[in-house]
Amino acid sequence: MPNEKIGKHGVVLEDMDTGSNQNPEDLNQFNPLTEPLPRWYGFYRRIRLVPWWLRYNRGITEQAGLRDNICKLSTSMGLDGKLVSKIIRHAVSEFSKHGLGINYYGYHNIDHELEVAYFTLLAANGQKRQEHRFNQKDLITLFIAALFHDYDPLKQFDKPHEDSVERFIRNDCKIKLWIDDFEVSIDIIIALIYRTAYPFKGIIAEHANKRIQKLFTTAGIPENDITVRKHYEDLGWFLSISDRIAGYSLGNFDHSRELARRNVHSLGWHPSLINEESVKYFSALKEEKEMVERVLHGIPNEYKKFF
Repeated sequence: MPNEKIGKHGVVLEDMDTGSNQNPEDLNQFNPLTEPLPRWYGFYRRIRLVPWWLRYNRGITEQAGLRDNICKLSTSMGLDGKLVSKIIRHAVSEFSKHGLGINYYGYHNIDHELEVAYFTLLAANGQKRQEHRFNQKDLITLFIAALFHDYDPLKQFDKPHEDSVERFIRNDCKIKLWIDDFEVSIDIIIALIYRTAYPFKGIIAEHANKRIQKLFTTAGIPENDITVRKHYEDLGWFLSISDRIAGYSLGNFDHSRELARRNVHSLGWHPSLINEESVKYFSALKEEKEMVERVLHGIPNEYKKFF
């Protein structure tokens, strides 16, 4: 995507309605981009990560365990295991060298990306009803979207911004190459990522939906093909639910409490209201009961205990 088409804070200007009263700044007040850090700082971060990388490559870190689970599950689902492994390594490397690795204070770190990727595949693999089953391209699209849905290395706040995520994905040559190798659409992948915007209401949902529909058109889906568009809208909704409950489902009570604490930074909760806001966070899922039940139907019983 040409840089001149990216406005301040990473807004995709060419796809905004310039004739409306909508201000691009309003859409990005939650997560403005900052100037890139000096190259030496990225190198310094990599040096500091050497001990962790050694443990990761030996398979003795939690992230390595998630990686192995994803590779094993994806292979059993018919995906190219070697390609999946390469993509995961790239994701871990990019998040880590940009300070979003194991030592990152916030919620949206590499652990979260791996948890969402694993949980999404797990839930997709467990769909038993014929009308809810996914084909191979759906599974690949879900996997890549889940793994990079928070890929916003230059974010100023913990909560990523989907416009910025789109920019970084489109400018990452390795990701684009792997997407081509898998023969799936980068536009559909990005459309699914826009559906993970939270909370999906008001101006956030309005902007995301507008961009989603334009991405569908760019991907070659006719505007009057309601069936196919709804299919991918549901795929994005499936990812959105998985995104919000993955970490809480896969971990124990202590892990869930730690995630809630990290969400204080991400969602702007006041620390004194963490319990109250957590209840609201999960209660809101009742408004999406149809998709929540579909997602939970696909995961093993051991991961349903918190829901």
